[in-house]
Amino acid sequence: MMRYLRRGTYKYRIGMGAPVYMAAVIEYLAAEILELAGNAARDNKKGRITPRHILLAVANDEELNQLLKGVTIASGGVLPRILPELLAKKRGSRSKGETILSPAPEKIKKSKTPSPAKKPAKKGKAAKGKMAKKEKSSDSGKESSSNAASEDGPGDGFTVLSSKSLFLGQKLCLTQNDLSHIGTMKVEGIIHPTSADIDLKEDIGNALEKAGGKEFLEAVKELRKSHGSLEVSEAALSQANGLAAKFVIHCHIPQWGSDKCEEQLEKTVKNCLTAAEDKKLKSVAFPTFPSGR
Repeated sequence: MMRYLRRGTYKYRIGMGAPVYMAAVIEYLAAEILELAGNAARDNKKGRITPRHILLAVANDEELNQLLKGVTIASGGVLPRILPELLAKKRGSRSKGETILSPAPEKIKKSKTPSPAKKPAKKGKAAKGKMAKKEKSSDSGKESSSNAASEDGPGDGFTVLSSKSLFLGQKLCLTQNDLSHIGTMKVEGIIHPTSADIDLKEDIGNALEKAGGKEFLEAVKELRKSHGSLEVSEAALSQANGLAAKFVIHCHIPQWGSDKCEEQLEKTVKNCLTAAEDKKLKSVAFPTFPSGR
């Protein structure tokens, strides 16, 4: 520890107790982060601590977040955060409740004054009507739950961290899973961030290649021959042979730190959405884009 202190602060005087104090501080920080990360892993029903759990532990602690606010944790992902301007505003909820509750007392008054001779017949009809309504409601509930599960679920093994409905009717879901399961994701389009040559050297490209196999490689080769190299922020679409999705949208992402990299990154996302809209895709999966450092 003394050697590392002298290497970075050679022009300052270092006491003999400085390395001992620094080692104690580092030990305390490591123990605190491991404890919080273990709690996050237990909450997510995982038996192993991953970089994602370390990111959640640091972000949920005020002091650690302030200390490590400029630190990027590799493979940690991002925190679910949606601007309030993108959320739909609920209006007219009180008026709807009043219109639903207003006819209830009239029905009660009418049901209290039936003729005595027709009571058993009405009860039987009412009972049959109620049973039929219950059966219909249960069937519709089952159908709606199955439809919701098929539409909202990204697939087996995917954890939905957050889900929001946008003001134009779209649904934004933040999911988490290992990259090896990207081929089983139940979406119509998958975004593949790559270079100008549409190579499969990055983590996402390797996962797609392993999941799709030779059929996916042939589709990528055909795209290279027909389209050529990609410009920065350009997107090209190919068939997702061997995958659960229908198409794969390859995009040339900019390198972070270059000129106008933020504008180019925004343009890349827009080009991917435009390519998905041209094919009328209903669901698109955006993985985390590498920074290129």
